[in-house]
Amino acid sequence: MKASICCLVLLCNSVALAQTPLTPGPVAPTKLGDGVYVNATELPTLDFVRSARKTIDIEIYEMDDQDFLAELRAALARGVRVRLVKEPAPLGSKCLYFDSAVANDPIGAGVGEACQAELRLVEDIRRAGGAVVPFNKETLCTDNCKHCFEHGKLLLGDLGTRTAAALISTGNFNSTNFCNLKQHPAVCNRDYSYITRDEAVLGALGRVFEGDLRGQTYDLEQTLGPDVQKKITVSPFSLKPLVGFVQSVGSGGTIAVQNQYLKVPEFNDALLAARARNVAVSVMVTSLCSHGRPKERDVKKAKVEFLPFDAAGIHTRMFPSQLHVGGKPGYMHAKTIVVGDQRGKRAWVGSVNGSHNAMNCNREFGIFFDEPGQVLRLENQMKADQDNPDAETWEESLRCVKDKASHGE
Repeated sequence: MKASICCLVLLCNSVALAQTPLTPGPVAPTKLGDGVYVNATELPTLDFVRSARKTIDIEIYEMDDQDFLAELRAALARGVRVRLVKEPAPLGSKCLYFDSAVANDPIGAGVGEACQAELRLVEDIRRAGGAVVPFNKETLCTDNCKHCFEHGKLLLGDLGTRTAAALISTGNFNSTNFCNLKQHPAVCNRDYSYITRDEAVLGALGRVFEGDLRGQTYDLEQTLGPDVQKKITVSPFSLKPLVGFVQSVGSGGTIAVQNQYLKVPEFNDALLAARARNVAVSVMVTSLCSHGRPKERDVKKAKVEFLPFDAAGIHTRMFPSQLHVGGKPGYMHAKTIVVGDQRGKRAWVGSVNGSHNAMNCNREFGIFFDEPGQVLRLENQMKADQDNPDAETWEESLRCVKDKASHGE
C-alpha cells in the first residue's frame, strides 16, 4: 500500500542519563539521554549527530542550518556513513537538491551561499559511499492525496549496534528550530525532540527508512506491524491513533495540545467529545497573525474552529511573536499532546500538524511515551507557554494585538 510520512530520526551512542523536570523559564542544556528535549535551548539534534560512530540515516523536510551541516561533515570525516531521504520541493525553498538547474549551476540558479554549502555536502555524502535521494511521491504517496510531502523529522544513528538510537523531532534542522542566533533567524520556534532506544521502535523506523530510501511501493502497515503502532505514529496513518489517544482519556482527566494549527474535524471533534465527558482540555496554536494580518476568509475560518471550543469550555491560547523563545520572537511549530487520568499521564511528540495532509497523506513520524519524568518535562514547558502573560486569545490574535511589531504595523 502506498504511503507518505515525514519525520526526522537520529541514532547515537550516548548513554541514557537522568533528566530533571522542566520548569517555566530558561532551560539549561542537559546531557544526551533518552527522553524529551526542548530544541531551542537543549540542541539534542547536534549532540545526536556528534555521537554517531557508524551510520546516520535521515528523513527530513528542510535541513539548512550551517552548524547541522558542519556536524554532518565532521561525521563524514570520522568515517560515518550518511544516508538522506529528503523532501524534493519544500514550500518556498530555492535550494532544490534534485533540480538539475540548481544542482549543476547553483550560482546561475540564483541560490545563495547556504544552499551552495548544502549542495556541496550532498556531493560529499555520495562520494563517501552514502546516499541522498528525493522522497518518491509518485510511489510513496497515497492515491487519494492531491498534495503530499516528506514532512517528517527523523534521525537514526548506528542502527544494528548496541548504541543504536533514534531522534524524532517536531522541528526541521534549520536555524529557527535550533534558535541559532549566529544565523540571525527572524523567529525561534517552540519545538521538541524525543530520543529513544526501544528496539522494536528502532527496527520499525529502520524498515520504513529503507523502504523510503528505495522509493518503491511497499506495505507500510505491514512494515510497521501492529505492536509497534501502539508506540509510534507514521503518516499517512496518524489520524486514527491520535484521535484514539484523545478518546482514551477518562472522565475527570486532562488533555493539553500544542500544534501549529488544528484544522482536522475528526481530531477537533474528539477534543470536543472529551470536554463533554468532563475532561479538562487546553490547546495552544500559533498566532493567527503570524504571517500577516488575517483576511476576511481567515476570520471566518477561525470562528468555525474556535467558537465551538469556547462554547465547550476548552481553554484556547495563541502563541504570538511577543512570546519569546531563546530571546527572539517566538513561533509555535511544535506538535505535542499530553493526556492524564486515573491511569497516569501519557504523551505524544511528532511532526504531524493538525491538517488533513499531515495526518492522512504526508510521511510524518511521532512517538508515544509514558515515563513520568519525561511526560512531566514536556507538560511543564507546555504549561509555561499556556500560562505565559504574552500568550493571547484567538480574538486578540485576529487583531494582531501582540504581533504588530513583527509585521511593522
